[in-house]
Amino acid sequence: MNLNYIINLLEELFPKEYSDNWDNSGGQIFNFNKDIYKIVVALDVTDELINFAVENEADLIISHHPMFFGDFKKIDIKTYKGKIIKNIIDNEINIYSIHTNFDMATQGMTKLLTKKLGYDYFDILKTNDTDKNIGYGGVIDLGKNFEIKDILKLIKGKLEVKNLKLLSNTEKKYRKLSICGGSGAEFLRDAAKTSDIYVTGDIKYHDYQLAYELGLDVIDIGHYDSEKFFMNYISDIIKSKSEKIHIDIFDRNIFESIII
Repeated sequence: MNLNYIINLLEELFPKEYSDNWDNSGGQIFNFNKDIYKIVVALDVTDELINFAVENEADLIISHHPMFFGDFKKIDIKTYKGKIIKNIIDNEINIYSIHTNFDMATQGMTKLLTKKLGYDYFDILKTNDTDKNIGYGGVIDLGKNFEIKDILKLIKGKLEVKNLKLLSNTEKKYRKLSICGGSGAEFLRDAAKTSDIYVTGDIKYHDYQLAYELGLDVIDIGHYDSEKFFMNYISDIIKSKSEKIHIDIFDRNIFESIII
């Protein structure tokens, strides 16, 4: 399969212009002149991922999080990232990332999480572009009132989460649930206006303080668990176009904290 064909396929669903202005979605290291036979899909570009890709003779890595952010002015092959870049180039592995354009697309992260929870519809939590009708996160009408035990069962079961953090200071019923993949703390105020409980990742101490002041219950399922379904989703899209291409899923959270 041609690299440009794969990129065009993905950008039809998740246009690069949907990306936030601080983001770096798209090609990271790419345009090696070869057909694509083996792909690895992952969340993060790490040394373990590159070693896996090399061992499995991958031609392309599709990641959610970009390899490069901000100004990148030099490559020092003695550094962690420099060694990774050298390994990528030496083995002619293309790297392509789909980040905030996936997060905000109507068929992207929020739709994926909504379907995983068993619901078909959501309202955008934080609209980024009213003309394109895109934005971060979603608000789901659960259809009936839930107790907290029901919410926890839903989240742990449908989103396959082993550990989570819960901030709940009142006994109440839940009818509206908002959710945002990744780090969604900046949308706490939006969630408080539209829902009874908010599910996201990377909530810090003062974020919990704000949620408490807003009267919003919060579930932190972690960054990785809130975005891990990206990998199989992207794999299925490409497989639907060609059964001949081989795709590996690098489902490994090497940044996971150990609870002891």
